[in-house]
Amino acid sequence: MLRALGPLLTAALVLATCGCGSSSETSTAKGASASGAQASKRVRLAYFAPGTANALSAGHQKGIEEAADRLGATVTTFDAKLDPREQLNQIQTATSSGKFDAFVIFPLDGNAIAPVVRQAIQQGVKVVSIFSTIGPDPNKLEPQVPGLSSTVATGIDDAGRRLGQLTVDACGHQDPCKVAYLPGLANFFPEKVRLDAFKRAIAGSHVDLVAVQNGQYAAAPALKVTQDVLQAHPDLDVVTTSGDQMTEGAAQAVASAGKADSVRLIGGGASVKAVDAVRSGRWFGSYVILPETEGQLGARYAIAAARGKKVPGAVRSIDKSPIGPVLLKSNAGRFTGQWDG
Repeated sequence: MLRALGPLLTAALVLATCGCGSSSETSTAKGASASGAQASKRVRLAYFAPGTANALSAGHQKGIEEAADRLGATVTTFDAKLDPREQLNQIQTATSSGKFDAFVIFPLDGNAIAPVVRQAIQQGVKVVSIFSTIGPDPNKLEPQVPGLSSTVATGIDDAGRRLGQLTVDACGHQDPCKVAYLPGLANFFPEKVRLDAFKRAIAGSHVDLVAVQNGQYAAAPALKVTQDVLQAHPDLDVVTTSGDQMTEGAAQAVASAGKADSVRLIGGGASVKAVDAVRSGRWFGSYVILPETEGQLGARYAIAAARGKKVPGAVRSIDKSPIGPVLLKSNAGRFTGQWDG
């Protein structure tokens, strides 16, 4: 789900170029309407995005900016362009600058950045993680770095398990049920965790996992690899991806092959497009991600922590979903996607 971050940026963002001149750093001045106790301290917030060109990341950024505007804070966004090393360097630089009171981080590699996050905290910066965790355990939401203010996320393992169960359900009584799985980048740490959980979920079922191919978090590469998989396995039954952008590409390949009625499609993220596709029956389902909610809560807790207030150490974001963790045709009418997909 990550590229251009997966495919990315579709939400309209009101960003002004930062005076620093860096193409990967943008800033917005917020808080003109803040009043009373909220305006007691003008919090300088930094958001470390995995990639601002990605639609999912754009959803998080929208939520962060809405919360910052409401609570009286400034937001500076750093774009790692899907490079974990770049994100680590950005955190180090921002910490050294002394320009920020709080960080909201969407980690590309939560384990790798733990040392620099620890340094930031030791220098008085309040840090909140969104979407995934900071530390060695991608499924432990409780703070793994001493002093981390909060984590607003759903365990990666949970997402893989839900995708696996959705796949088993889509297969029904088909035996064997030939399945292709498209992660964004299979060597990306969260994808490894997600795929392992997926495999555990399908173990012992009729699912025959015939292909695992990178969809690169975008429709175009997912279309190409799905075409290749269909050529090698013309009797394919299901395509499951870790991100809805990739399912869109898979859907195009399936339709072009004349197999829209025989190949079931599953995505990840419950985007606006996924909601429409699931509601109409074109897709079987998608697991739910709430980027705006995660962004809003992350910014709120970061700002509150910078103002000396106590915040929850861990929030399981999927618990905020009005339909639970899985989008199906039966509940799609009660759900509104928080990112374009």
